[in-house]
Amino acid sequence: MWSIHPTGTPSAPRLHRITWPWGRNPLLRSSDRLQAVLRILAALVILGAVPVSCSFGTALYTQGVAQIKAGNAAQTAVTGTLEADPADAVSSTAARGSGVVVDEDWHAPVVWIRDGKQDSATVTVPATARRGGQVQVWLGSDGRPSAGPLPTSAAAFRGIGSGVALLAVVVTAVVFATWGVDRLLDWRRSVRWEAEWRLVDRNGTVMP
Repeated sequence: MWSIHPTGTPSAPRLHRITWPWGRNPLLRSSDRLQAVLRILAALVILGAVPVSCSFGTALYTQGVAQIKAGNAAQTAVTGTLEADPADAVSSTAARGSGVVVDEDWHAPVVWIRDGKQDSATVTVPATARRGGQVQVWLGSDGRPSAGPLPTSAAAFRGIGSGVALLAVVVTAVVFATWGVDRLLDWRRSVRWEAEWRLVDRNGTVMP
């Protein structure tokens, strides 16, 4: 017998037993049980993907930090001398009537001496720099100007972004797969219902 609540509905423990996918409720069809089990598995996969995504992001962060430190260690700072006043490439574009306002980058030819050898290049310099002034120039392992040392926080963005992206891919795949199976099972139930109703119409009886 069912345990009936005063409101006329089964009590919570009883309702839980009759609706649980492997319960003994005869009204539960095999497709209903399969659907419930698949949803439980989908939830478990998503929950399991959380620590996996965190581990993946942490591994990429650790790798990124090591790469940044190695890249920074290979760079060298030298003092360069400006051979001309800085020029703003944006100002020449604006002068032609583009009307576009953007951040201005000032560049100037700079010469430096490293290990007794003189070299030069056009690099980004402060807008207040002037010809004959000195600026710091970062050189890469190839001896050419580089962007300078990177902060290790750049690796954090990479790690967090990769972990979140992996989790999003897993969740999206699981949700769409579950949705597809649900639609397939709903379609099969609909086809079965139509077949059963046609059988009822032919027999002229009403199903209990």
